Amino acid sequence: MNFIEKPISPPNIYPSNYTILYQILLNVKLFRTTKEIGKEKAESISNL
Repeated sequence: MNFIEKPISPPNIYPSNYTILYQILLNVKLFRTTKEIGKEKAESISNL
C-alpha cells in the first residue's frame, strides 16, 4: 500500500491504474458527502 505515501499530483502523471483508483476515491468521497447531505435534508424536513 505504498501509493498512499506518494505526493498528491495530477492523476495523469500516474499510470492508468492510479488514475482509476483516484477516480474511485473521489467518487466514494462524493457519494458519502451527498448521502450525508441527503440525510441532513431528510432530518430537517422531518423536524418541520
